[in-house]
Amino acid sequence: MLKQGNDSVIVLTDDVEQFATTWPNTLPNPGRVVDVASCLANTPLQHWLESQELASAMYRQQNIANALRLAAIYKNGGAYLDLDIIPLSKQIFSAESAISMQCTIEECGGEFWLNNAYLNFPPKHPFMAQLMNAFALEFNGNIWGHNGPRLVSSLYNRLMCADPTAPRSECDGVGLLPIEKLAPLSWADTLYRLSSLPAEGLFDFHNERFWAVHIYHNMWKSVCIPQPSVFNDLMLEHCPQVSVHSGNRIYCQVLM
Repeated sequence: MLKQGNDSVIVLTDDVEQFATTWPNTLPNPGRVVDVASCLANTPLQHWLESQELASAMYRQQNIANALRLAAIYKNGGAYLDLDIIPLSKQIFSAESAISMQCTIEECGGEFWLNNAYLNFPPKHPFMAQLMNAFALEFNGNIWGHNGPRLVSSLYNRLMCADPTAPRSECDGVGLLPIEKLAPLSWADTLYRLSSLPAEGLFDFHNERFWAVHIYHNMWKSVCIPQPSVFNDLMLEHCPQVSVHSGNRIYCQVLM
């Protein structure tokens, strides 16, 4: 899913009818069938799409989605955000040639310190070309995250993009979005802080230093959003349509 501020949203899917069963019938269905082959044409991912490695991959659909985001940004430029990232400021869409950090290299080591949850590049940027090439050549569809956070981190490290004494065209202008801009809450703290009462002050999403918040949707699959809570206020302010049309499917009352 590609977002662009408050503009209309199109959901790319391989089954519009199935998607419609999960979408509120009070809203127009934004589902559109995606022509994957056309999207990946004239990129290093074109032949990968027909590869045996992808056909036999455990996480086939997830990796096709990974490939689509890379090709879309390479061809068109712009910002990609995972669906579970809630923009808080328009600045999140203006940080060109940026990759998201999910932790410092000291905290996580070099293998998983960057991720592909947020990418913002101009069209035809050489780093995105290298990322697609590495994706196709080093593809492993049976390890979760191998072709996402691990690949982004590995390529950035190999190209020595952080070393100003080793300039490469692939790294030209590539910056890292500071953790606090995109993920002011750590994965371990997300559920606890977003479920807290606003008056407790455990997380203030109005802080101007924060451009977005990553809510890590996997943590909420079996947990409802408390009312009242910080998350409830966050949804009402930044995702009002989702909040209104989701109703009791995602919310629960907290007895005071």
